[in-house]
Amino acid sequence: MQLRSVLMFPKLDDSKTISDYRTRYDDLVEHIRPHVQLVFPFESEMSDQRIGNAVAKVIERVRQMKAVLGDAYTIPSARTVEVEVLLVKQEIIDLHDALYKEPEFAKFLNKQIPYRPHVTIARNVTDSEAKQIVKKYNAEGNRQEMIIDSVSIERILENGDSDEFFNHELGS
Repeated sequence: MQLRSVLMFPKLDDSKTISDYRTRYDDLVEHIRPHVQLVFPFESEMSDQRIGNAVAKVIERVRQMKAVLGDAYTIPSARTVEVEVLLVKQEIIDLHDALYKEPEFAKFLNKQIPYRPHVTIARNVTDSEAKQIVKKYNAEGNRQEMIIDSVSIERILENGDSDEFFNHELGS
């Protein structure tokens, strides 16, 4: 079985800020670039073609989005720090929901965790580290714009690397 996910790789106005935080606090920084997850990692024997077709069907009329990164917040139980996506937040939530309505993804939806579009900047940190990261990030006023112009599907390799095998450009 192959572990895969559906996500968007936004083009950030200032990728250095996010990269600096991720380099210091995110153990996945060497494996995958900053992203907004749409369908969280799932393990399935479905073909890449079937998954790609399901995603293409949902996103065929979706247009490019201009978003803004908002404040950072912490998820103590997950030991992460995330930065909220603003401006097109509802459009991203709607896209997430539409994908999970497809039979290919429906069984993988975790209804216990509400979806909140975000970019992760820290993983596997302690509660006190997370609070410090949130405080510092938010004090810096890192409100940066980003363009979301495609949706991708990745295979997550055994070493944690992201192998992007599908990329669908969004309409302009």
